[in-house]
Amino acid sequence: MKNTHLLLAILLLAVSSLFSQTPCENGMAGIYPCDNVDLMSTISLAELGGVQNMNDIWGWTDSDSGREFALIGLRNGTSFVEVTDPVNPLIIGFLATATTNSLWRDVKVFNDYAFVVSEAGGHGMQVFDLTELLIDYDEYPVVFDQSAYYDLFGSAHNIAINEASGYAFGIGTNTFSGGLHFVDINDPLNPQVAGGFGADGYTHDAQIVNYTGPDGDYFEREIAFCCNEDAVTIVDVTDKTDPVQISTLGYDFSAYTHQGWLTEDENFFIFNDEIDETSGFTPTTKTLIMDVRDLDNPVLHYEYLSSSTAIDHNLYTKGSLCYQSNYRSGLRILDIGNVFEQEISTLGFFDSQPMDDFQDYSGTWSNYAYFPSGTVIMSDMYTDFFILRPTLINAYRYAEVCANADGVEFYVDVTSVQPIASAQSTDFLPNNMTLAIGPIESPGRIPVTITFTDLIEEGEYLIPITLFNDGDVLFNEILKIMVTNGTLPTFAGFSPVNGYDSTDPSVIIEWDAIEGLDTYNLVISDAEDFSTILLDEDVEGTSYEFT
Repeated sequence: MKNTHLLLAILLLAVSSLFSQTPCENGMAGIYPCDNVDLMSTISLAELGGVQNMNDIWGWTDSDSGREFALIGLRNGTSFVEVTDPVNPLIIGFLATATTNSLWRDVKVFNDYAFVVSEAGGHGMQVFDLTELLIDYDEYPVVFDQSAYYDLFGSAHNIAINEASGYAFGIGTNTFSGGLHFVDINDPLNPQVAGGFGADGYTHDAQIVNYTGPDGDYFEREIAFCCNEDAVTIVDVTDKTDPVQISTLGYDFSAYTHQGWLTEDENFFIFNDEIDETSGFTPTTKTLIMDVRDLDNPVLHYEYLSSSTAIDHNLYTKGSLCYQSNYRSGLRILDIGNVFEQEISTLGFFDSQPMDDFQDYSGTWSNYAYFPSGTVIMSDMYTDFFILRPTLINAYRYAEVCANADGVEFYVDVTSVQPIASAQSTDFLPNNMTLAIGPIESPGRIPVTITFTDLIEEGEYLIPITLFNDGDVLFNEILKIMVTNGTLPTFAGFSPVNGYDSTDPSVIIEWDAIEGLDTYNLVISDAEDFSTILLDEDVEGTSYEFT
């Protein structure tokens, strides 16, 4: 028996190492079709301790050590794998399901704790202290116990966490009509029910944020973007005892509004419909983009059709890139650097099902692309857990700003370690603009900061950005700034009014502040047509004593 076990272990290691650190060359990484995505390693479903299928995944990075871990949902529990060295991952351990096995399991993270839900009957929410993964154990894998438990809902399709507020949201539970179930997890080992929202019925998935987008009516409110089967519903959940539905947007040929994620600037919500492909509503995989700059009146901005016919599933945005898990077409990485002008394309992919792109519910379920190292992890339902490394450079390259803005910040995303010697732009910038680049991070984000030193005239401004290494051009792109209201703003609250007549030796002139301005050009005349000028001066503040 021992000899047989040893032989099996050696064979398993051999299979894993066969697919370790395989670069994407000529469209293939080993047996897998690819473009701009390298294969670092794989782990089989059996090695993870799973039975029948994998499902959702998430990641955790220890803030002190920088060690990176994958949290992998399985039919029978949750597996934990250290991926700090993506070529040599270590299976740390396994947390069994709270009740029975289920096709569906979901996990998210808050403050070094994992929160796990499942559609298994009576499952509730498991809480697991992730710092247990940092311990050096004598033997691996370790069988873990849950650290705490929440039982005020049973089954749940999904869980979302707003890390900025410390609230978890049970999704598709047996409470609140299957809508959002609010849980205060600021004390992770003592989760408390906080309310819920079910006025729009069942929610399949959601993202909840402390909103900092362009709609000033909701600035710093806690806003939920919910995929509710036939529409996207936006809800203000700031007051957990009195959530308010802001708006709902349906769309033509909807079949099952599945899941989505905001762009980082919160101007757009990118989402998918899981059943429109199999319903014959679209010939190829469709990604929908909703303009949410006005939360009360969202509109469908664009529909992107890929070249693949596969069904779409989970997607997440990171900077100028969108990482999609689309079942049998694998990981697809979209360029979303200029969503405003509908410039969307596929920049890279890794296909874990090389045989076909059939419209079948098998293949990749989800991915996680938020590790600082640039590592991307992906679950394939019935085969392997994949550790990948995209090799892309892409830019967030469009901005709309007001004439009196302080400036605008673009950035270049670098997904893997690449030798970048310098980043340069033009020496011939438009009037009243300065530019700074850096620092250079690879992998990471290279900021490109453009500062406005004065009011900018209305119009379109194009700024080139180029990355070099040893004289070779690695990346070249045009950054576009649209100044939408370049005319001088009108003074408001001006006192005294025009035509003021007085024998006083001095008068205090006051006006309302204009957002973004610290200095004002004040011109005073004793003639209605300003044919004679008594004062023409730049004034700091909003008052001036004229003598």
